[in-house]
Amino acid sequence: GVKWAAAGRSEERVKAALTSVGLVGVDVVVADCGDEESMLTMCARADVVINCTGPFRFYGEPVVKACIAQATHYVDITGEPEFMERMELEHDEAARDARVH
Repeated sequence: GVKWAAAGRSEERVKAALTSVGLVGVDVVVADCGDEESMLTMCARADVVINCTGPFRFYGEPVVKACIAQATHYVDITGEPEFMERMELEHDEAARDARVH
């Protein structure tokens, strides 16, 4: 099976959000885009990170960088073309070197 976790700045708020949609027993990871160490720790635990935190132009790049640093694949739900283009321009080579997508 697939093992997954939900992450956010507040363990209590993440658990409350999970519970509100009927998900109990899901692992919670405390991670904050403004805390590089927490991002690296989160990404080290994962094979893939699915980022749903926006606006991505403010909060997305730290997740991209941490994923590359930990050789973790990255997916997001952004619809922000400028963010997507900038991430590709600035981080494509490092992501390829880390063999992540």
